[in-house]
Order: sequence, then structure tokens, then C-alpha cells
Amino acid sequence: MLKLKKAPSKSKTGKKVSQKVSRQVASLPLRQSEDGKIEVLLVTSRETRHWIIPKGWLMKGKKQLEAAIATGMEQELELAELIEEI
Repeated sequence: MLKLKKAPSKSKTGKKVSQKVSRQVASLPLRQSEDGKIEVLLVTSRETRHWIIPKGWLMKGKKQLEAAIATGMEQELELAELIEEI
């Protein structure tokens, strides 16, 4: 399990900052090609256009793994819709 570091209570400017930690979940879409190689699907973010791993927020009532799977499925559906448009 990933241990989260607590945020400092004051910023460099001396102002108080929030110590709330938000957790996200991610899924790494993989597939095996016909020649046996593992392929990784990366997507670009809408804002920065940087390559990212699909991620999302924890969902109320779901365990981390369940939320990660749901996030991956949502990303897969969005990708399938995009491919249909092309």
C-alpha cells in the first residue's frame, strides 16, 4: 500500500495550507500483441496534451481496485466512442 506524506501546515510564504490528502486510482491498459509483446495504452490529457496513465477519483462505496477498474472501463468507452467518430 502506498504511504502518503502529510502536507506541511504552512507554505513557504507562511500562510496556512490545507492538509487534506486526496487519493486517486489509475488503471494501466495492457494487451498482448500477436507476436507476444506487451503493449501499453497511454492517452494525452485534454489540457496539457502530455502523455498520462488514465486515472480518476476514489468512488464512494467502492474499494480502490473496484474504482480503478471502473475508471479504466470509463476511459475505454470514451476511447471506443472517439475511434467510432474517426
